[in-house]
Amino acid sequence: MISNFLKCVVIDVASGIYIYVFVSLLFGQSFHFSDLGISIFFVLAPDLDFIPFVACNKYIFRWLGIKFRFASHHFIHFPRVFLPVSMAVGFGLADFYGATLALLCGLAHFTHDSLKPPEEMSGIQWGRFLFWGSRDLYFFHKGKLQKLPYEKWKEHLNKKREGAATRSASDEVKARADSFGLEAKMYVVASLLFLIAFYVRSI
Repeated sequence: MISNFLKCVVIDVASGIYIYVFVSLLFGQSFHFSDLGISIFFVLAPDLDFIPFVACNKYIFRWLGIKFRFASHHFIHFPRVFLPVSMAVGFGLADFYGATLALLCGLAHFTHDSLKPPEEMSGIQWGRFLFWGSRDLYFFHKGKLQKLPYEKWKEHLNKKREGAATRSASDEVKARADSFGLEAKMYVVASLLFLIAFYVRSI
């Protein structure tokens, strides 16, 4: 068994590899570890708010005696916020090549997070911009884009918060156990083979 969090990370990294190779071929770039690192960073970056989520909820707030609990992904996990910022950073790192990597990797991450069954009560706030825009979440299921009203998601989130004070940081990861299916394994292995082929081509 592997936690759902780690499973998502592995799949996101694989998506970052595919995008890195595709964009590099498109821009006529050869293999560089630094460019691969940029791609993997941008495909994982939307989840960096998991760090303050754990730090605040499990340590800082507890130490200060604050009862309020953050929910993960309430910082930068909004496409309309993350994508333009990441593109600007990518452009600063590697011009249009870096900006393209940032855009496609960000879209891949948010699209992956939108592929949720209805029972998970999850999705992405595609129309949200910080404190403005629609708060409803959207997810893809059986080839259709579906909406999860913000009120229902908030109710589900409050239930997940129950017992948060007694859960450790590792519990937050282990609680999301899920199997790593054959399709996911094939997706990851194929991305590695794809990367090796690109590396050999660049030698």
